[in-house]
Amino acid sequence: MQKKNSIVQKNGKILELWMSGHLIIEGNEFEDVLENGCYLMYPWVNRLSDKNVQHKFHDSNGYPLHGLYVNTEREILEENQNQICLIPKDREQQQSHFQEIYTFIKDNQISIEFNISNNQDLEYGIGYHPYFNFENIDDVIMITNLTQRLVVNQDLIPIGDQLQWEDVNLSEISLKHQEFDNCFKNNEDKLFIKLISSKYTLLIESDSMKYCQIYTPSDRKRIAIEPQSSTADCFKYQTSLKGNCKVGFTVTIILN
Repeated sequence: MQKKNSIVQKNGKILELWMSGHLIIEGNEFEDVLENGCYLMYPWVNRLSDKNVQHKFHDSNGYPLHGLYVNTEREILEENQNQICLIPKDREQQQSHFQEIYTFIKDNQISIEFNISNNQDLEYGIGYHPYFNFENIDDVIMITNLTQRLVVNQDLIPIGDQLQWEDVNLSEISLKHQEFDNCFKNNEDKLFIKLISSKYTLLIESDSMKYCQIYTPSDRKRIAIEPQSSTADCFKYQTSLKGNCKVGFTVTIILN
């Protein structure tokens, strides 16, 4: 059954996001959380190079992956017809607290925001890992303001003593036969990505998350567009944040 605007989540993982009658995001709570659905990445995004970090999720090479809150329990702080606010259930034991706020601000637009309350002056990175549905991403045109790609090794870890970036042209490309698992940025400190399909166009925009990881799963029916406040290995390369902050992004659907 089609729904106009609604969100179904469990522990911060989106299982269904309906916008303007289209199922934009679809997940399954019983499948591998990293391969299915959407989730918060905090207090780091992507990979850390230190394999000694104690963590539930590691990639196939043993690197800690996507932070500590991918699938931890949440509590609903507030909820109404247009908004839901989540907090971690174990917040009293943590030194850093966050809120996840999902708000339908227009009939065709949702904002996803993260409020960080950090009283210990700890460093952290934050990002979000949504998979957006398309019938076939080979039929999608992508328009972006991204101009640089992070240089990484074969394990997707940044190289060198300082981050290295290479110029790319993603102003407008077809996703046909394209494969991505890369971090990008631009010089504007703003994120703009437009995904155009035959049924609808999605706009992903942010004024506070300047980095973006793009990943294309092998099924070619989804694409991950991951707004991020920092890069992989954020503590080593000092792209992490400190103190209190509020970051987020919006997703807008335009029916074609």
